[in-house]
Amino acid sequence: MIKQKHVSKTLFGYEIAADAAALDEGIQVLLYGGEKSHIGAITIAGPGGQVNTTAFDGHKEAGLSQKWALAIAHKKGLPVIVSAGIHYDNATRDQIQEILQVCDELLEQLLSCL
Repeated sequence: MIKQKHVSKTLFGYEIAADAAALDEGIQVLLYGGEKSHIGAITIAGPGGQVNTTAFDGHKEAGLSQKWALAIAHKKGLPVIVSAGIHYDNATRDQIQEILQVCDELLEQLLSCL
């Protein structure tokens, strides 16, 4: 049976969200938002700490997808795939820190309900 969860928060007028599908033997997560949702990076993580991350040129979501995949795989003891793509035009360094903080909050929310 597939169990689906959605968590989100609005930041700078746009939603940042995560949709997770807990499968019988794995979890798939889509982390997206901002002004232009997209696929910037993908991480596959195993419960034993194995990890493989791919980022498309010019995208900086690899750190997010890897952090999320490892955290979920560690907590649940299952294989995890996280696809991440969050974009805000001309985000400042401070705004990027706020975006990362919101992503951390969403990860905690998701971990508590998976």
